[in-house]
Amino acid sequence: MFDNFFSRRTGNKPARGIGSADATGTTETAIDYSALVDCTTLTLTGAASIVQWKLPPGLTTLYGSEWGQATLPGLPGTLTTLYCDGGSLTSLPTLPASLGTLVCSGNPLTGIPNIPASLTYLDCTDCAWTAGQVNALLAQLVASGIGGGAVNCNGSNAAPTGAGVTAAATLVGRFWTLTTS
Repeated sequence: MFDNFFSRRTGNKPARGIGSADATGTTETAIDYSALVDCTTLTLTGAASIVQWKLPPGLTTLYGSEWGQATLPGLPGTLTTLYCDGGSLTSLPTLPASLGTLVCSGNPLTGIPNIPASLTYLDCTDCAWTAGQVNALLAQLVASGIGGGAVNCNGSNAAPTGAGVTAAATLVGRFWTLTTS
């Protein structure tokens, strides 16, 4: 059952004029911000108890860290920036085509599901990835055809090997800035 501040006060009717919301430290298990039709920025830091959520339909920026769940629900197609660092995420949903910035460092992710054509900044530092996982990410970036971005994939992640080293060189040739272990 979705029960939170906004749904209780708006009866799930559109709430206009709220451009950003902050639910830092919420203890709710389910949140519903779908009534915040003008909300473009949402901060959910330390919201470890959330297991279900509905996001604002026009959301462009989602800031969050220290989330307790293993995966995120579907993301709106309008999202351009996603910060989901320092949590327990093991997987991400399909990333929207509009996503330009993804910071998912410090999560035990198994990989990145897809590389949107608009992605120009990716930080997956300290995800404890094997060389195979790092190599797979670099191959995904090469296959995307994107040029001129930045990737941080260092810290507890292994260094690329073999085909990953080749992929890294290809990305540098496409004007990517790479930081790997």
